[in-house]
Amino acid sequence: MVYSLLGYGVSNKALLEFLVKKGEEVFVSEKRKLSNEERKSLEECNVTYEEGEHTEKALNCDVMVVSPGINPEMDIIRKAKKRGIPITTELQIFLDNFPDIGKIVGVTGTNGKSTTVIMLGYLLEQFGKKVFVGGNLGTPSIKALEGEYDYIVLELSSFQLFWSERPKLKLFTVLNIRPDHLDWHGSFEEYIFSKMKPALLMEDRDMLFFNGQDPFIKPYLNNIKAIKIPFWSDMYTWENESIKLKGEKFTVMNRILKTEQNKENVLAVLSIMDNLGFDLPTSLEHLEKFTFLNHRMEFVGEWNGIMFFNDSKATNFSAVEAALRNFENGRVILIMCGIEKKEPYGNLINTIRKKAKKVIIFGDMKKSVYFALKRSGVSVVGVQNMEESVEEALKEAKTGDVVLLSPGGSSFDMYENYKERGRHFKEVVRRCLKGG
Repeated sequence: MVYSLLGYGVSNKALLEFLVKKGEEVFVSEKRKLSNEERKSLEECNVTYEEGEHTEKALNCDVMVVSPGINPEMDIIRKAKKRGIPITTELQIFLDNFPDIGKIVGVTGTNGKSTTVIMLGYLLEQFGKKVFVGGNLGTPSIKALEGEYDYIVLELSSFQLFWSERPKLKLFTVLNIRPDHLDWHGSFEEYIFSKMKPALLMEDRDMLFFNGQDPFIKPYLNNIKAIKIPFWSDMYTWENESIKLKGEKFTVMNRILKTEQNKENVLAVLSIMDNLGFDLPTSLEHLEKFTFLNHRMEFVGEWNGIMFFNDSKATNFSAVEAALRNFENGRVILIMCGIEKKEPYGNLINTIRKKAKKVIIFGDMKKSVYFALKRSGVSVVGVQNMEESVEEALKEAKTGDVVLLSPGGSSFDMYENYKERGRHFKEVVRRCLKGG
């Protein structure tokens, strides 16, 4: 069988290794210029390739495997569909080859996926289980075929699910759904459908974990056969800063667990652990010791009573809103940047009015969000880069305030990825504080 890999990013690189080991014929088509190292690696595997464009050579295949971010409106995709070429993903090939899908826990949602996946993997390991954590988070799912694991915990993006034709899972979690990637999906409805696709394929004894208060999930529930297990429900909920699990109330000491952004993640993880048969009080005890991820509400430091947080992973407006809700009204100096995703401004502006004393914007977002905030009467200033943003924030901040990098857009206007953007913020903050 001949596989054509459209895009040569992280997931397709891992898939290529798998296919070559199986003796399959592979062709790689990459729109960008490949590095010398990438060319050498492909040549060593006797893999033919093209770079700089996707030509009709990519259509000489039995199966086309797309990198998740490949736009479905691309000309090469239209031609593949016209010829009846099956289009799939690295994720789907993993699911088709993994012998026991009952070991897989899939997690999706607009916000909180990465934290929830890492948190769940951590808890399972505390109970002595061997766990593979990956998917959209970092390590491609296909790599899980190389080892023996008790559980596979996967972060699943809307792109992966859109391209996967039958992403069947027995354990699936939907944290929340908010408008995101609308420029790619074309509509909010298409985005929701991609997120909910695995749930719609579930069978009677499968388990769907979902946010019981999310209005965009509820309309789908009647069409889902699986056992439905809601969090933010009578079984799993928060009462102020205490957590209530199956009628029993527990005091939570870890203050980061109690932030608005993480309350949902905690409930999701504990509902999963409970239904997998693990002791709830012990799970919560382990969770109290959990350390949070870089770039997701990461505490950077404190100076003169001013706290600095790096939330560079917030690449959409609802993530910014969730971050802002963690802090007192009117005490946040918010730094936004990046490329926005064509989301409505209304909720963002309302939250900013309530929570932020000032917004500082740089990058591509100065062309749009800056003017929307300005027109709405928000105190906003445009600057050129991260250094100027932090300097401006320090001029404005008083004791008790929070300086929050929560960009609300993708990083690609000025940075390679959100991690590089977050690292730069931390470097600039530490340099400024050292100088001050």
